[in-house]
Amino acid sequence: MKDMGDEKTQNAELDMVDKSVDDLRKYFDCVQIFVSKVTTAEDVSIGRDPDNTIYITRGSGNLLARLGQTQLWVDYLREVEKDKARQT
Repeated sequence: MKDMGDEKTQNAELDMVDKSVDDLRKYFDCVQIFVSKVTTAEDVSIGRDPDNTIYITRGSGNLLARLGQTQLWVDYLREVEKDKARQT
């Protein structure tokens, strides 16, 4: 049986991310949020798997713009890592 505390915690986390998306959309054309956390002792105590990373992704606005922006971010991080490797 699913622990009600687990459901309340999950809903609170989802609500927090959804509210952040809504708040940011007041100022930006598109928003994409990715959040994650490693399962904590508290998470395990409310029934979550101890070997999981918990993640939430939410977005709003033009999907193609969000995908393009995400790709630019990934490309940027790859270049940063290449630069670091060259410097060592």
